Amino acid sequence: MIAVINGMAGQAVARLASCHGIKVSGLVRRSEANVSHANGLVVIVDSAVDWAIESIRNLTEGKVSRLIFGTFGRPRFQLASRSLALGERQVFIAAMDKSVCFNLFEFFHDGRCYTGVETLVLDAAACASMLGELPPWFESGRLKPFSSEGGLYGVAGAARAYAESRVRLVRVSFCRLSREAPMHVTRSAKAPLYRMPGHYGMTIRQLQGDEAGPGSSVGLALLEIQPGGGAAAAPSPHEKIYFVQAGEVTISNGDHADVLKAGDSCRFAPYEIRKVRNDGEHPATLVLATALR
Repeated sequence: MIAVINGMAGQAVARLASCHGIKVSGLVRRSEANVSHANGLVVIVDSAVDWAIESIRNLTEGKVSRLIFGTFGRPRFQLASRSLALGERQVFIAAMDKSVCFNLFEFFHDGRCYTGVETLVLDAAACASMLGELPPWFESGRLKPFSSEGGLYGVAGAARAYAESRVRLVRVSFCRLSREAPMHVTRSAKAPLYRMPGHYGMTIRQLQGDEAGPGSSVGLALLEIQPGGGAAAAPSPHEKIYFVQAGEVTISNGDHADVLKAGDSCRFAPYEIRKVRNDGEHPATLVLATALR
Protein backbone atom coordinates (compact mmCIF):
# COMPACT_ATOMS: atom_id res chain seq x y z
CA MET A 1 0.00 0.00 0.00
CA ILE A 2 1.49 3.31 -1.10
CA ALA A 3 0.32 6.61 0.32
CA VAL A 4 0.17 8.74 -1.69
CA ILE A 5 0.67 6.80 -4.93
CA ASN A 6 0.33 9.62 -7.45
CA GLY A 7 3.18 11.70 -6.03
CA MET A 8 6.59 11.42 -7.69
CA ALA A 9 8.03 9.21 -4.92
CA GLY A 10 4.85 7.14 -4.81
CA GLN A 11 4.96 6.53 -8.57
CA ALA A 12 8.58 5.44 -8.39
CA VAL A 13 7.81 2.95 -5.61
CA ALA A 14 4.81 1.58 -7.55
CA ARG A 15 6.94 0.98 -10.65
CA LEU A 16 9.74 -0.76 -8.76
CA ALA A 17 7.40 -2.88 -6.64
CA SER A 18 5.34 -4.10 -9.59
CA CYS A 19 8.56 -5.11 -11.40
CA HIS A 20 9.17 -7.62 -8.63
CA GLY A 21 5.66 -9.06 -8.84
CA ILE A 22 4.39 -7.30 -5.71
CA LYS A 23 0.67 -6.55 -5.61
CA VAL A 24 0.36 -2.77 -5.50
CA SER A 25 -2.45 -0.66 -4.09
CA GLY A 26 -2.39 3.01 -3.27
CA LEU A 27 -4.13 5.90 -1.57
CA VAL A 28 -4.99 9.05 -3.50
CA ARG A 29 -5.95 12.42 -2.05
CA ARG A 30 -9.19 12.63 -4.00
CA SER A 31 -11.10 10.61 -6.58
CA GLU A 32 -8.51 10.05 -9.32
CA ALA A 33 -6.99 7.20 -11.31
CA ASN A 34 -3.48 5.81 -10.95
CA VAL A 35 -1.07 7.72 -13.20
CA SER A 36 1.94 5.45 -12.71
CA HIS A 37 3.06 2.63 -14.99
CA ALA A 38 2.69 -0.80 -13.39
CA ASN A 39 2.98 -4.43 -14.44
CA GLY A 40 -0.39 -5.43 -13.13
CA LEU A 41 -3.60 -4.21 -11.57
CA VAL A 42 -3.22 -1.31 -9.15
CA VAL A 43 -6.11 -0.88 -6.73
CA ILE A 44 -6.80 2.74 -5.86
CA VAL A 45 -8.46 3.87 -2.61
CA ASP A 46 -9.79 7.41 -2.30
CA SER A 47 -8.57 8.58 1.12
CA ALA A 48 -11.18 11.35 1.24
CA VAL A 49 -14.14 8.97 1.65
CA ASP A 50 -15.26 7.83 5.08
CA TRP A 51 -15.07 4.12 4.21
CA ALA A 52 -11.39 4.24 3.13
CA ILE A 53 -10.11 2.02 5.96
CA GLU A 54 -12.81 -0.59 5.32
CA SER A 55 -11.87 -0.59 1.62
CA ILE A 56 -8.19 -1.12 2.44
CA ARG A 57 -8.91 -4.06 4.72
CA ASN A 58 -11.27 -5.64 2.22
CA LEU A 59 -8.79 -5.56 -0.63
CA THR A 60 -5.96 -6.90 1.57
CA GLU A 61 -8.05 -9.59 3.28
CA GLY A 62 -7.91 -7.76 6.55
CA LYS A 63 -4.30 -6.66 6.61
CA VAL A 64 -1.81 -4.35 4.95
CA SER A 65 1.77 -5.60 4.72
CA ARG A 66 3.46 -2.25 4.20
CA LEU A 67 2.43 1.38 3.97
CA ILE A 68 4.87 3.61 2.16
CA PHE A 69 4.72 7.38 2.34
CA GLY A 70 5.69 9.34 -0.74
CA THR A 71 5.87 13.09 -0.05
CA PHE A 72 3.31 13.23 2.75
CA GLY A 73 3.49 12.92 6.50
CA ARG A 74 0.68 14.08 8.74
CA PRO A 75 -2.17 14.41 6.19
CA ARG A 76 -2.41 10.63 5.63
CA PHE A 77 -0.55 9.33 8.68
CA GLN A 78 -3.63 8.64 10.84
CA LEU A 79 -5.50 6.89 8.04
CA ALA A 80 -2.49 4.71 7.22
CA SER A 81 -1.83 3.85 10.87
CA ARG A 82 -5.42 2.77 11.48
CA SER A 83 -5.19 0.52 8.41
CA LEU A 84 -2.24 -1.51 9.72
CA ALA A 85 -2.78 -5.09 10.83
CA LEU A 86 -1.05 -6.69 13.81
CA GLY A 87 2.71 -6.88 13.43
CA GLU A 88 2.82 -4.93 10.18
CA ARG A 89 5.05 -2.00 9.33
CA GLN A 90 5.02 1.49 7.97
CA VAL A 91 7.87 2.82 5.84
CA PHE A 92 8.51 6.56 5.63
CA ILE A 93 10.33 7.93 2.61
CA ALA A 94 9.63 11.64 2.96
CA ALA A 95 7.17 13.95 4.66
CA MET A 96 5.46 17.22 3.87
CA ASP A 97 4.99 17.72 7.61
CA LYS A 98 7.93 16.77 9.83
CA SER A 99 5.96 16.05 13.01
CA VAL A 100 3.15 13.55 13.55
CA CYS A 101 1.40 12.16 16.64
CA PHE A 102 0.70 8.50 17.21
CA ASN A 103 -0.81 6.41 19.99
CA LEU A 104 1.93 4.57 21.93
CA PHE A 105 -0.51 1.95 23.22
CA GLU A 106 -1.63 1.08 19.70
CA PHE A 107 2.01 1.11 18.59
CA PHE A 108 3.25 -1.60 20.95
CA HIS A 109 -0.02 -3.51 21.48
CA ASP A 110 -0.35 -4.00 17.71
CA GLY A 111 3.34 -4.79 17.29
CA ARG A 112 3.86 -2.08 14.69
CA CYS A 113 7.20 -1.24 13.13
CA TYR A 114 8.01 2.23 11.81
CA THR A 115 10.98 2.42 9.42
CA GLY A 116 12.55 5.55 7.99
CA VAL A 117 14.43 5.61 4.67
CA GLU A 118 17.22 8.20 4.59
CA THR A 119 18.41 8.56 0.99
CA LEU A 120 20.68 11.52 1.79
CA VAL A 121 23.29 9.16 3.26
CA LEU A 122 23.85 7.60 -0.18
CA ASP A 123 26.83 9.05 -2.03
CA ALA A 124 27.25 9.12 -5.81
CA ALA A 125 28.93 5.71 -5.89
CA ALA A 126 26.12 4.07 -3.89
CA CYS A 127 23.45 5.66 -6.11
CA ALA A 128 25.31 4.54 -9.26
CA SER A 129 25.52 0.99 -7.91
CA MET A 130 21.77 0.86 -7.28
CA LEU A 131 20.91 2.42 -10.64
CA GLY A 132 23.23 -0.08 -12.32
CA GLU A 133 20.79 -2.85 -11.40
CA LEU A 134 17.91 -1.25 -13.34
CA PRO A 135 18.89 -1.45 -17.06
CA PRO A 136 17.67 -5.08 -17.48
CA TRP A 137 14.26 -4.01 -16.18
CA PHE A 138 14.09 -1.11 -18.63
CA GLU A 139 15.27 -3.30 -21.53
CA SER A 140 12.57 -5.89 -20.78
CA GLY A 141 9.89 -3.19 -20.71
CA ARG A 142 8.80 -4.08 -17.19
CA LEU A 143 10.17 -0.79 -15.89
CA LYS A 144 9.46 2.46 -17.68
CA PRO A 145 10.77 5.98 -16.99
CA PHE A 146 8.64 8.98 -16.22
CA SER A 147 7.32 10.67 -19.32
CA SER A 148 9.62 13.36 -20.67
CA GLU A 149 8.09 16.25 -22.59
CA GLY A 150 11.40 17.97 -23.17
CA GLY A 151 13.24 15.15 -24.96
CA LEU A 152 16.74 13.86 -24.27
CA TYR A 153 19.85 15.98 -23.73
CA GLY A 154 23.53 15.14 -24.07
CA VAL A 155 26.17 16.23 -21.58
CA ALA A 156 26.79 19.39 -23.62
CA GLY A 157 23.15 20.37 -23.21
CA ALA A 158 23.08 19.95 -19.41
CA ALA A 159 22.70 23.68 -18.72
CA ARG A 160 19.82 23.96 -21.18
CA ALA A 161 18.12 20.85 -19.75
CA TYR A 162 18.35 22.30 -16.24
CA ALA A 163 16.94 25.66 -17.33
CA GLU A 164 14.04 24.08 -19.22
CA SER A 165 13.27 21.66 -16.40
CA ARG A 166 12.81 24.60 -14.02
CA VAL A 167 10.29 26.14 -16.43
CA ARG A 168 8.40 22.85 -16.72
CA LEU A 169 8.32 22.44 -12.94
CA VAL A 170 6.70 25.86 -12.55
CA ARG A 171 4.19 25.01 -15.26
CA VAL A 172 3.32 21.71 -13.58
CA SER A 173 2.80 23.47 -10.27
CA PHE A 174 0.31 25.88 -11.82
CA CYS A 175 -1.52 22.99 -13.49
CA ARG A 176 -1.84 21.17 -10.20
CA LEU A 177 -3.24 24.25 -8.52
CA SER A 178 -5.80 24.70 -11.26
CA ARG A 179 -7.02 21.13 -10.74
CA GLU A 180 -7.63 21.64 -7.02
CA ALA A 181 -11.31 21.39 -6.20
CA PRO A 182 -12.44 25.01 -5.54
CA MET A 183 -15.09 23.82 -3.13
CA HIS A 184 -15.45 20.80 -0.87
CA VAL A 185 -18.52 20.12 1.26
CA THR A 186 -18.47 17.79 4.28
CA ARG A 187 -21.92 16.87 5.57
CA SER A 188 -22.09 16.66 9.35
CA ALA A 189 -23.50 13.14 9.20
CA LYS A 190 -20.52 11.97 7.15
CA ALA A 191 -17.73 13.81 8.96
CA PRO A 192 -15.23 11.08 9.94
CA LEU A 193 -14.48 10.44 13.59
CA TYR A 194 -10.93 11.33 14.56
CA ARG A 195 -8.83 10.14 17.49
CA MET A 196 -6.02 12.25 18.90
CA PRO A 197 -3.53 11.08 21.54
CA GLY A 198 -4.00 12.75 24.92
CA HIS A 199 -7.63 13.70 24.23
CA TYR A 200 -10.21 12.11 26.52
CA GLY A 201 -13.93 12.39 27.24
CA MET A 202 -14.69 13.93 23.87
CA THR A 203 -15.83 13.17 20.36
CA ILE A 204 -13.79 14.63 17.50
CA ARG A 205 -15.11 14.89 13.96
CA GLN A 206 -12.88 16.00 11.13
CA LEU A 207 -14.74 18.60 9.06
CA GLN A 208 -12.07 19.62 6.54
CA GLY A 209 -8.54 18.50 5.74
CA ASP A 210 -6.80 15.20 6.55
CA GLU A 211 -9.31 12.34 6.17
CA ALA A 212 -12.24 14.75 5.62
CA GLY A 213 -11.15 16.32 2.35
CA PRO A 214 -8.48 17.73 0.09
CA GLY A 215 -7.42 20.68 2.27
CA SER A 216 -3.65 21.11 2.15
CA SER A 217 -3.03 24.06 4.48
CA VAL A 218 -5.82 24.19 7.10
CA GLY A 219 -7.75 21.47 8.90
CA LEU A 220 -11.06 21.97 10.70
CA ALA A 221 -12.49 19.74 13.43
CA LEU A 222 -15.55 19.75 15.69
CA LEU A 223 -14.90 18.85 19.34
CA GLU A 224 -17.74 17.78 21.60
CA ILE A 225 -16.26 17.69 25.12
CA GLN A 226 -18.16 16.05 27.94
CA PRO A 227 -17.88 17.34 31.54
CA GLY A 228 -14.48 16.28 32.87
CA GLY A 229 -13.13 15.68 29.38
CA GLY A 230 -10.41 17.58 27.58
CA ALA A 231 -6.92 17.51 26.13
CA ALA A 232 -3.86 16.87 28.28
CA ALA A 233 -1.12 19.49 28.40
CA ALA A 234 1.12 18.94 25.36
CA PRO A 235 2.82 20.94 22.61
CA SER A 236 1.81 20.72 18.96
CA PRO A 237 4.04 21.57 16.00
CA HIS A 238 1.13 23.31 14.31
CA GLU A 239 -0.65 26.58 15.00
CA LYS A 240 -4.12 25.99 16.46
CA ILE A 241 -7.19 28.18 16.99
CA TYR A 242 -10.06 27.09 19.26
CA PHE A 243 -13.53 28.65 18.95
CA VAL A 244 -16.16 27.87 21.57
CA GLN A 245 -19.52 27.30 19.91
CA ALA A 246 -21.43 26.24 23.01
CA GLY A 247 -20.72 25.70 26.71
CA GLU A 248 -17.46 26.74 28.32
CA VAL A 249 -13.95 25.31 28.78
CA THR A 250 -10.82 26.14 30.72
CA ILE A 251 -7.85 26.58 28.43
CA SER A 252 -4.18 26.96 29.42
CA ASN A 253 -0.66 27.17 28.02
CA GLY A 254 0.99 26.12 31.29
CA ASP A 255 1.66 29.68 32.42
CA HIS A 256 -1.80 31.20 32.12
CA ALA A 257 -5.32 29.75 32.26
CA ASP A 258 -8.58 31.31 31.18
CA VAL A 259 -12.22 30.30 30.88
CA LEU A 260 -13.67 30.56 27.38
CA LYS A 261 -17.41 30.84 26.88
CA ALA A 262 -19.59 30.65 23.77
CA GLY A 263 -18.25 33.05 21.15
CA ASP A 264 -14.73 33.21 22.65
CA SER A 265 -11.64 31.96 20.84
CA CYS A 266 -7.99 31.27 21.60
CA ARG A 267 -4.90 30.84 19.42
CA PHE A 268 -1.83 28.71 20.22
CA ALA A 269 1.49 29.20 18.49
CA PRO A 270 3.42 26.24 17.03
CA TYR A 271 5.04 24.12 19.79
CA GLU A 272 3.23 26.07 22.51
CA ILE A 273 1.84 23.87 25.28
CA ARG A 274 -1.94 23.79 25.28
CA LYS A 275 -4.38 22.22 27.71
CA VAL A 276 -8.16 22.14 27.38
CA ARG A 277 -10.65 20.90 29.97
CA ASN A 278 -14.40 21.07 30.49
CA ASP A 279 -14.82 21.77 34.20
CA GLY A 280 -18.50 22.60 33.82
CA GLU A 281 -21.64 20.51 34.25
CA HIS A 282 -22.68 20.61 30.60
CA PRO A 283 -21.05 19.46 27.34
CA ALA A 284 -19.01 22.01 25.41
CA THR A 285 -18.73 22.27 21.63
CA LEU A 286 -15.58 23.72 20.08
CA VAL A 287 -14.38 24.27 16.54
CA LEU A 288 -10.65 23.66 16.08
CA ALA A 289 -8.68 25.07 13.14
CA THR A 290 -5.21 23.60 12.65
CA ALA A 291 -2.48 24.61 10.23
CA LEU A 292 -1.48 21.48 8.28
CA ARG A 293 1.99 22.68 7.28
